[in-house]
Amino acid sequence: MKLGIGLPNVIPDVPGRVLVDWAIRAESAGFSSLVTTDRVVYPGYDPLLALGAAAAVTSRIRLITDVIVGPVRSPVLLAKDAAGVQEISQGRLVLGVGPGVREDDFVVAERDFAGRWARFERDLGIMRRVWAGEPAEGTDRSPLPRPLPDGGVPVLMGGFSDGCIRRAVKWGIGWAAPSLPPDDVVPFARRVREAWAAAGRDGSPEIIAMARFGIGEDVLEESRHSARDYFSILGPELAEVFANDAARDTEAVQAMIGKYAEAGVDELIFNPTVARVSQVDRLAEACFG
Repeated sequence: MKLGIGLPNVIPDVPGRVLVDWAIRAESAGFSSLVTTDRVVYPGYDPLLALGAAAAVTSRIRLITDVIVGPVRSPVLLAKDAAGVQEISQGRLVLGVGPGVREDDFVVAERDFAGRWARFERDLGIMRRVWAGEPAEGTDRSPLPRPLPDGGVPVLMGGFSDGCIRRAVKWGIGWAAPSLPPDDVVPFARRVREAWAAAGRDGSPEIIAMARFGIGEDVLEESRHSARDYFSILGPELAEVFANDAARDTEAVQAMIGKYAEAGVDELIFNPTVARVSQVDRLAEACFG
């Protein structure tokens, strides 16, 4: 099982240079992927903008959005931005994308929340055509500098529904699990694999999962506050659960690795709750020794 690390792009008050230094340190430490998350109504950096900056200062590490909320964006602009990161990174981007679950993101983006599933399905087709170099609707020109090979940017489908499985099989290379414990990942991942085989897709779908970390007693309260604030939209009880479920030391990190490996996950992403670059080194020591 591969081990990736999140960028702290949705932790408030993070100077932009931290993202750059974090990316350099993560690649040097040996992590497989560098991952961004997405919220519109929350202080932070755009996930593709952050990965574009990371692409410029790295050369090996894979770049993933897990996940970007597709329907709050123009599909042509999203496809163009993703293609730009793909070109700059020389093919290292994987676009994790989902329909979104938080209505306030849609309100400020002036998009219809109730109709997001139909819009999302339509937009995936538009993005695929843009990546192929086809003209955008209403013009005879492609918005890209050049077409992308092999179907464009690889897509991981985010979500936890029957529609997510169908879209993963139709459009994606696999499934990006929400922040779920291993026991919840296993049955859904099995359904994704079964649908994949039934559709005649080659190989197996890629399954990635995410867990939170904030290592060290010196950052305990900072970590708890960060997670509690981010998940406050879910209500105080659930926010408190998320505030206390991060890995705090090597033993907890290794326990998470073992559980997700047993669950058959292909890659586990450790998402930060503290935006200190020293957390990269602490996590690397806990993961790799």
